Amino acid sequence: MPAVALTDIANVFGAAKFYRAAVAAGVKPLIGADVWMARPSEPHKPLRLTLLCQNEVGYRNLSRLLTRAYREGQQSGRPCLVREWLMDHAAGLIALSGGHDGEIGVALLAGNHAAAKAAIEELGRWFDNRFYVELQRVGQPRQEEYNHAAVAFAAEMGLPVVATNPVM
Repeated sequence: MPAVALTDIANVFGAAKFYRAAVAAGVKPLIGADVWMARPSEPHKPLRLTLLCQNEVGYRNLSRLLTRAYREGQQSGRPCLVREWLMDHAAGLIALSGGHDGEIGVALLAGNHAAAKAAIEELGRWFDNRFYVELQRVGQPRQEEYNHAAVAFAAEMGLPVVATNPVM
């Protein structure tokens, strides 16, 4: 395996230890975070998005976003990013859609294809050629339904897919 990404939820606390271990094993480490995105219509149900650092600019932008989430974006005890913050801090970051818990996943599972397309159009502007539709297969409810809809949606929109797996 040439590279591996490992993310924490809303932080990068494990990045240094992970980086050293990956380099020692001869594997390129990709640092990132699973972040919560504020959802104004349902503040107690934030959406998920995964951000991976492409380079040092991305690491600095991720650090800025996480800091701002902790300082200004607390919702129901969670540090949440506000969507507009991504406009100024997307450089150097790769975005994964958040699977069935992300904005696109929630829209697809609700049968709201238009909302999924609108999300892609906006996120696509910020993460030009750095946005992936995320798939997982870990037995969560409606996950298979989401995976089938997401693969079809990604093909329709010309987006790449990536498989991820939570580590507990």
